Amino acid sequence: MAYNPLKNRKGFTLVELMFAAVIMGLVVTAILSTFTGTQKVVNTQEEIVDTQQNLKVAMNFLTRDIQMAGFLIPATSTAVATTPNNLSAGQILTLRTATISQDVARLTTSTTVSNTSSTYFLFNLATTDMVNLFSPGDKVRLIRSPDHEQRIDALFEVGTAPTATTLNIKGFTADTIYTQADLLVKTEGGQPNQTDYDLNNNQLRRSIDGAGSFKVIANNISNVDLKYITDSGKVVAIRVSITGVAFDFKQKTNKNRQLVKLISLKND
Repeated sequence: MAYNPLKNRKGFTLVELMFAAVIMGLVVTAILSTFTGTQKVVNTQEEIVDTQQNLKVAMNFLTRDIQMAGFLIPATSTAVATTPNNLSAGQILTLRTATISQDVARLTTSTTVSNTSSTYFLFNLATTDMVNLFSPGDKVRLIRSPDHEQRIDALFEVGTAPTATTLNIKGFTADTIYTQADLLVKTEGGQPNQTDYDLNNNQLRRSIDGAGSFKVIANNISNVDLKYITDSGKVVAIRVSITGVAFDFKQKTNKNRQLVKLISLKND
């Protein structure tokens, strides 16, 4: 008889194939389930990290502005102009300072100016580092020491050609004398400068000089609570509690994160 190799071949039965398919499906399902669960954990952690970063950014902005509140403002002005308990429901925190940028220089000699707005007058500053704080076109104010009043209530402009210890400034509309120890400050416009904070659609926003044009500085912020510490009726510190929200992709709920800091006014 002739040899037939097909008689010695063994194959899989339909039951075996179906069983193998079921096993493979379970393995794939388990792998997909593990991958999906891991991805949800990763996404949740990314949300939490992003929220924590937003909390830090928000607190950094508030810390800087609260610490500067009251800096070189007239005695008739209030460092913390509004005192809301929180920033919900359209509440606004308003802070006042002579310069938001914190760029300040001290005059070392007297300078006499006259009512010629297009003429540059030379001002001597204490150090080269102080000169380097200012650039051509910067808007500045000159503030009398120690009462923080302005000899001329106007904005001035820095000119070109500074030297190691001098600046050219124009925009004077009255005859006056600026004296040694008077202060030159970079400003945004108003006197004093005003910074407003509000919370809108989980976004902490900041506006300079009451212009009403708010810019978002931090997202995923659900609440900002403010508690004021006073001394003789004046605000000397603010306890700021900022709550951020992150979405938990696995539990399908929000996770809250909070940052709390007691911020002292350094200049009022």
